[in-house]
Amino acid sequence: MAGDFKSAIDQCRLAIDGPADAYFHCNAEFIMAWAYLSMADFSQAERHFGNVMHFCQACGYDLVGKTAEALSTAIAVARGRLRAGAKAFLDYTVKYMAIGKHYHAQMAHYLLGNVYLNMVLGEHRLRPGVILRNLGFLIGHRPRAARLAERHFKAAIRIAGQIGALGIKGQACFDLGRLYLAGKRADLAMPVLKESIALFERIGASEHLLRARRVAKSIVPDRPHHHHVI
Repeated sequence: MAGDFKSAIDQCRLAIDGPADAYFHCNAEFIMAWAYLSMADFSQAERHFGNVMHFCQACGYDLVGKTAEALSTAIAVARGRLRAGAKAFLDYTVKYMAIGKHYHAQMAHYLLGNVYLNMVLGEHRLRPGVILRNLGFLIGHRPRAARLAERHFKAAIRIAGQIGALGIKGQACFDLGRLYLAGKRADLAMPVLKESIALFERIGASEHLLRARRVAKSIVPDRPHHHHVI
């Protein structure tokens, strides 16, 4: 999608309306659902992921169907079901690695890393009702959120590197860099941000590339630290 989600949706809609086979339509609808999710349009994302999962279950198309299932869990997290979403992602990482589905495992690690990254950055303000519903989870995980995010992003980067999933690897490197910046660790942030930039350049992800360059350019070098702990 190269980060241009509106254009991706328009192109996918044309593909879905065109005279292609059912699998092609399914792939296009999956990309469209992912674009809606990236734009935080959860109603549209949920509707299209539902269509994709229904088709994939009927046809045994696991590669796309299982990914849609994991991304649907991200919608539940975005709507405030943090404990259930984090548990589901953690279960996915174990289950998919055990059966050799490495693509799905790295996706689950990346999405779980983002659950904890959002707790660190506080970019998405939680409503009082959501805080109350997840109070135990927040109390138990907020102090460890940075370490947990780092662990899952590194796992996503490692697995993505092994299977050649350059897009997820680039996004995980970028978000790991943002995590390090939040912990005042520019010395750790810059190498992974540079790696994300190189990956986005390689796959032509123009919007992601601009964002990564903007974050990297904002870094003011700090004095070296002796401990690599967030």
